[in-house]
Amino acid sequence: MLFALIIVLSFGLLIAFCGLSTSSVSAEAVETEIVKNLDNSSNFEKVISYEDIFREYYQKTTDMMAEYNIDMPYNYEEFCDGYYKFGMDLNNYCNFLVAEANGSICMADYEISPMSSSDDEDYIIKGDTSNPSSPNFDPAITPSSALQRDIYYTNNLFDYSAIQEGDIVIETSTKFNNMGHSAFVYDVNKPASGKIHGRNTYIQVIEAVHGGVQFGFLDDKRMVDFGVIIIRPIGTTSDIVEKAKAFHKNQLGKPYNLPLSEGRANTGDSESWYCSELNYAGYYDSGLIIAQPSYGGWIWAFDLVNSIGTRYVSFSNTLDARLCGKTNGKWQIRVYNYTGNSVDMYYNSKLAFEGDAKNWSGLKDVNATSIKIYNNSYVDIYVSTNVFATTAAISHTIGNRRYITYCNELNNSTLRMSVYKNVI
Repeated sequence: MLFALIIVLSFGLLIAFCGLSTSSVSAEAVETEIVKNLDNSSNFEKVISYEDIFREYYQKTTDMMAEYNIDMPYNYEEFCDGYYKFGMDLNNYCNFLVAEANGSICMADYEISPMSSSDDEDYIIKGDTSNPSSPNFDPAITPSSALQRDIYYTNNLFDYSAIQEGDIVIETSTKFNNMGHSAFVYDVNKPASGKIHGRNTYIQVIEAVHGGVQFGFLDDKRMVDFGVIIIRPIGTTSDIVEKAKAFHKNQLGKPYNLPLSEGRANTGDSESWYCSELNYAGYYDSGLIIAQPSYGGWIWAFDLVNSIGTRYVSFSNTLDARLCGKTNGKWQIRVYNYTGNSVDMYYNSKLAFEGDAKNWSGLKDVNATSIKIYNNSYVDIYVSTNVFATTAAISHTIGNRRYITYCNELNNSTLRMSVYKNVI
């Protein structure tokens, strides 16, 4: 989870200097647009880690300065340190550095407010009543004053009874969606006073976010908005889960820190955390290795997903999928069935456009005969590339409902992809 724009008195000057429209609705929207533009660039290599993202922006800033015949005055580590200091989003941070180097502004003239960074997502539980070290903390119930918004369990698309304490929540649709965000399921039946719709308790999680290690919750809105999948470490016992819960609880209140200049995957107590590192360490400290760090020493959310030490948890009637790579020019995708019943699956043999895949419409290459997948088993499918189309489409029907799994951001180097669900 990264951060939005700092408040500066002359931000309009900066926007004008950088050629950005002052009608942008938010800094996050601006940054998303920049990432999209970079992604569409013919010379942009697909981002595969947070470090790659920051190095891409570092190079972008260097190139922008070169247009003014200015040598980049900061090395990569200084660039990262400055980003954390000023707390603005990456795009505006780059523009700010270029504006100062060009002489259009002086950073010393701007008042930096520590309260101006963006808040954590609204599913984070706030206030001293949610902090176990506070005298106002009530371990039995979460007061409504600590909830930033209402909690919803009303769309009947998700089977929350399938989720257990110790499971790991993975957001596949985040600002850096190829890396994701993760959270640890701490309590599946946490009482709260008010603000819960559809059931009497909520699913409480612990996660490392911008504001530090905090309690959060999982509900329908988070499921949909952030493309949530659930994974479960293989080999857990009640004792291991309880130890992992105690570990996560003991980290509450510690600061968030993502070390960009070098990899870090702590396996025990630490003074600071990033999201997937915390979940990895919680199990490692409890006696279970659930994944292996990536090259460079980091442990990313999708390292947890792609590990042989975890498996998907089915919380709906949709199928799950994992990328296996390319075989003879085709994408090999392993489709898992954890729905509790055998299903007859269909898929489009070529990549499709995302909207068509999501809505199972306009697909011209659907297999004529269904493929049966028994419960708790999988089959491999092979999907051809298709000009500018980017999304694999998989589905089956139950009654008059179609359950769709669609996958994009396919990356052969990292064997990662983003997996989404839809029901029509």
